[in-house]
Amino acid sequence: MRAGVMRACLLLTLCSSVVPAASGELPFLRHPQPPPGATYESTLALPVIGRQTLELNIVDDTCARVRLSGALTLDEPLQWGVSRETGELFFVLSERTKRLLRRLGVTLREAYYAAPSDEAVVVVSPPLIPSIRIQLSRLESGGTHLGPGKKCAERIR
Repeated sequence: MRAGVMRACLLLTLCSSVVPAASGELPFLRHPQPPPGATYESTLALPVIGRQTLELNIVDDTCARVRLSGALTLDEPLQWGVSRETGELFFVLSERTKRLLRRLGVTLREAYYAAPSDEAVVVVSPPLIPSIRIQLSRLESGGTHLGPGKKCAERIR
């Protein structure tokens, strides 16, 4: 229970420290982040469930879309941002995504953008085995739309 409270406090701290990039902000003060429109993907061979593809599309500075295809399927928006102090990514998952992770006993430990290699990295902890670091490589083309008139926050609820 204590670890859950500490994680919640950390998330609240990160969320409260994020300030959207202002148009007049100096670029060298910003932490690297994936560019809007970029799509990242990785296909894994996992025990029990087999091949699983994870795709992340960066819609804009605050919204992305996560897709799972294979044994598990998911296509959901998520809100995200970058802490100005730490450079770490934070994200708000949809209830459907949270339910899927809970059902599998998987914990999302970390997510970050590796600017030098232009990769998105996600670290997950499945039950009974060590954490898995998933490197998502950038695809040449991409671009996912949320649908007409839909904002990321509206789609996550």
